[in-house]
Amino acid sequence: VRMMICTETNNAADLHLELLHKRLSAGELQGVSVLRMLDPYRGPQSCFQSIRDAEEREEYFKRYTTRCSGKGRGTVTFDMPNAERLRTTNVFICTAEDACTLRFYIACELMKRAGYSPERCSKEQIFELERRAYDSPQDFAFTHILVDEVAQMFEEKAYIPLTLAHARTVIVLAG
Repeated sequence: VRMMICTETNNAADLHLELLHKRLSAGELQGVSVLRMLDPYRGPQSCFQSIRDAEEREEYFKRYTTRCSGKGRGTVTFDMPNAERLRTTNVFICTAEDACTLRFYIACELMKRAGYSPERCSKEQIFELERRAYDSPQDFAFTHILVDEVAQMFEEKAYIPLTLAHARTVIVLAG
């Protein structure tokens, strides 16, 4: 099973992560790897706001995000997950907008596999590689996509996570 949970807001996505974290910490979910996709420019002070304990908050960053230093700017940002992290993660949690970023990361990995440089690909090559990737399930395909708070989203935004579905993906629209 490979699942993506998308929400309208970051707070709702963080809540899904907190609920999963409790079950993971209790040992109820064996073999599950979770990645909380965050906008690369989102400040860490705005993440996981409901968690007051600094050590617990730090555990969330280390375990569930791709936090990195600000590359010389003295700030903290969130980096693109590497190919191994993309391949081994079972559950991705993000906002609908960040699903677009996830799609981009996956497309970059597929381009590299096909021998293309992502910086030098034409739009047509990118679209063709994405189409091939999502037409047949493989390393980066989702078996389930849950879009929570869908009634609160603009219709166009609700479609973003659905672009990562393939013919056999189970799609659940809730809320």
